[in-house]
Parts: sequence; C-alpha cells; structure tokens
Amino acid sequence: MDDPTAETSRFAATPPSPATGPPWYRRRAALRAVVVALAVLAGAGGGAVYGLVSGPTFRTAAYVAVTAQDADGQQRATSFAQAFGRIAGEPAVAATAAAELRTPVEQLLRRAEVQTSPDAPLVEIAGLSGDPREATAIANALAGSLVAYGNERSVETSVTLAVFAPAVEPVEPVSASPALLALVGGAAGALLAGLGLFAAASRAPRWTGPVPDAPPQPALAPAAPQLPARRNGANPSSTAVRR
Repeated sequence: MDDPTAETSRFAATPPSPATGPPWYRRRAALRAVVVALAVLAGAGGGAVYGLVSGPTFRTAAYVAVTAQDADGQQRATSFAQAFGRIAGEPAVAATAAAELRTPVEQLLRRAEVQTSPDAPLVEIAGLSGDPREATAIANALAGSLVAYGNERSVETSVTLAVFAPAVEPVEPVSASPALLALVGGAAGALLAGLGLFAAASRAPRWTGPVPDAPPQPALAPAAPQLPARRNGANPSSTAVRR
C-alpha cells in the first residue's frame, strides 16, 4: 500500500511560481530580476568605460642574438643570453635608450618587456605603448642599448651581441576591445549578483505554498477473536464433569 504522507511531502516540497505565489513572493522574485539586470548593466558599463579610457595597447619586439667567439661555445652563448636578458631592464643598460628617446629611464622600463629562451641564445625585447610607432622605437632603442652594453664586455665574456631582428610597427593592438571588456564586465556582474542572491536566499524564510490534506486512510476490518490454546488435547469449550 502506498504511503499517503509521501504524496503530501511531494506537494509541500514543490516551490511556487511567481505567478501563483503570494504578493510578497512575487515582489521578491521581481526584485531579484532587477538586481541581476542592474549588476549586468553596471559590469558592462564599467568594462566599456575602462576600455575607452585606457585605450588600445600596441606591442612589438626586437630580438638580440648572442654569439660565442669560438665554435664550441653554443652553451656559453645560451647562458649569457639569459644573463643579458636579466640585466636588460636595469637602468644602467637602458640609460642609452632613454637618452635617445628623451624619456626618463623609469618610464621607459615600464613600457618594456624582456624575455629569454632556455634553448636559444636570443633575447626578446618588447615595447608597449598606445602609439605603435612609439612601441617600435622603445623596442629598437632598448635592443641597441643591450647590444652596445654587451659588446663593451666581449673580452671578458667571449661572446658578441647583434640585433637579430629589429622591431616592426604593429598593425593591431594586443589589448581587448571595449566591446569585449563590456561583455566580460557584464558576465562578472551577473556572477556576483547571482552569488549575492544565493547567499541572501539561504538566510531568508521560504514559502512552499499550501499543503493539501492527506487522503483518508481506508478502514481496516476488525480483527478476528483469538481462542485460547488447547492444553493436553482438551476442548476448551467443553465443561469437565467430576464424578
């Protein structure tokens, strides 16, 4: 036989819809939708404004090759390339480039990136700027400064430096467009709003609607009377007569 309380529990656990719930429940559902919409608009607007204010960023790179003076110095050239890559961002190396570009050394180094490869004797020097021509000038100037600094010490290091590939003027920016930033900001706003509403709903009281009455249980038939057990084969319904 089915348990009648299971049907009641199923009705009680069914959440109401905003159309059938009480007025306060409908107002709470509408408030949640408004909060999510405002969060999405705020995130999208913030991302778009940030993209417009920051502007595009262009990046281009020049490559400096380190060559050993003897034929068996490939490993030494790779090691010195990593060493020169670590000091390429120092003010003593970038001073010549800063003087050439008429820019303070600190400002110049904030617009540069230096990377090396563990397998090749190459140093990548990149320039970043909102102007593609300025980014190209930064990369080439820093590459020239590193080459001059390294060749001045070629007697001690037994390696020489040369510009392997100069930087060329970039065509497209590497930064995200305002439309993409607006999309990312809107998604972040929706996520934050959803987490906030979930945290608030876990502490708010819940309404599951009216619980229907349990169906009546069928009446059970009266139990049959039980007769006492026989003892020693005697009939309990007969009366013993003494003589």
